[in-house]
Amino acid sequence: MYPINDYFGQNKKALPSLFHKFGANEMKEFLENNGIAIQEEDNGRLILKSGKAEDLNKLLINKATENNTEIKLNQEIINVSKKEDIFIIKTNEEIIETKNLVIATG
Repeated sequence: MYPINDYFGQNKKALPSLFHKFGANEMKEFLENNGIAIQEEDNGRLILKSGKAEDLNKLLINKATENNTEIKLNQEIINVSKKEDIFIIKTNEEIIETKNLVIATG
């Protein structure tokens, strides 16, 4: 396994419990059950057999859509606040109110 410090920033304490709940075996099973072939490298690392990150991206977007998750792309976040149980996100295009929020960059 690769050290957590090589890949993650400030949330290192939360990661072990997340990986315990959904580890490499669960991820491999999830991918294979959804038509994505996996291969193991000599060092034990699992990679997509196709070598295309786009395959994983499409799968995750499809699963999110199936679960009524709205994905917003290419918007600049101006402000995020929380009032009671609702996040209020102001972007360069709109104001969004939601109970759940994931911000991903990169």
